[in-house]
Amino acid sequence: MKKVIIVGGDKVAYNLIGLLSEEKVYDVRVIDTRIEICERIANNFDVKVFHGDGTNVDILERAEAMGADVLIALTGTDESNLVACQIAKMHFDVALTIAKVNNPRNATVLKILGVDRIFSSTQMIAKMIDQEVSYSGMSLAYNIPGTTKAIVSVPLHPLSGANGKTLAEYSFIGDSRVVL
Repeated sequence: MKKVIIVGGDKVAYNLIGLLSEEKVYDVRVIDTRIEICERIANNFDVKVFHGDGTNVDILERAEAMGADVLIALTGTDESNLVACQIAKMHFDVALTIAKVNNPRNATVLKILGVDRIFSSTQMIAKMIDQEVSYSGMSLAYNIPGTTKAIVSVPLHPLSGANGKTLAEYSFIGDSRVVL
C-alpha cells in the first residue's frame, strides 16, 4: 500500500480523502488542527486521523510519516504548506511532496524551497480561461501528454473551403499536420 499523508482537512482535502480511501491501495493518514474536522473525517472515511499541526515533527511522527510515498499539504496558508513539505522531505524522507498554493505569487518560492509539485486553483482556472478565449474561436480538445502539442476544435465558416471535406482531403497550410 502507498502511504499518503494529507495535511489539512478542508473541502479539497475532504474530497481527495474520499477518492483515495475508496481505492484500497492507499494507506491514508490525515492531520488537521481542528478537532471538528478530524471527527468528521474519522466518522466518514476509513483513514487514520491525527489532531494536531502538520508542521509539528511530533505529530508527523505519530502519523508515521517516515518514508511515506507522498505528503500533500492542503492547509489554508502557503507558509504551513511549505513547512509541512520541507519537514516531510528533510526529516521524514518522504518521496514526493505536493502543496496547494493559495496565493499564486508564492508558487515559485515553494518550488525553489523544495516542494516537488505545486498547484494553484487560481492558476488552473486562469489557464483554462486563457485556453478557451485566446484562440479566437478555437477550443482545446486535448493536450497531448509529454509534448507541447494539442488537438484543437475549430468551427468552420459556412463558405470555408474545408466544408464537406475529410481531413485527408483538405490541403492544410503552413506547419499544420494531420495524422490518421
